[in-house]
Amino acid sequence: VQGKKLCGILTEGEIELESSAMKYLVLGIGLNINTSSFPDELNNIAGSMKLTSGITFDINEVAAKVIASVDKYNRRLIRTKILETDYQTTTAQLIKSFNDRLLFKGESVSLSGGNREDIRGILLGADEHGHLLIETEDGIKSAVYGEYHLNKRT
Repeated sequence: VQGKKLCGILTEGEIELESSAMKYLVLGIGLNINTSSFPDELNNIAGSMKLTSGITFDINEVAAKVIASVDKYNRRLIRTKILETDYQTTTAQLIKSFNDRLLFKGESVSLSGGNREDIRGILLGADEHGHLLIETEDGIKSAVYGEYHLNKRT
């Protein structure tokens, strides 16, 4: 919101190699709700619902709405049987949906994470494997994980 990050999503999963079946998937959501200040190094990139709106929220009410929303989309997935289709079809549908909603697509971003150097370039989207693609001066770089942020516009 207003160029600042209010939430983050962490995913972790394991796929069985022989059958390509998902063994487990863990999804975590972090949401800055009533945070009223951030450390100096985060002031320009982090935001909260309270800082954006000026309203103090009931955390339990927000949690209930997030859970209800996740449940609604889960029921939709089950109803459309997306979870019962083959792995390639499901993956393609999910990656298309991800790319349609990807924040800062086509913008200059920096990606950091893990023990590799930061990647700086134009955010292209995710490939068929879910790897984030960034066009750099040295060509297109692929990243399996990391955190990206918008580079300052000049």
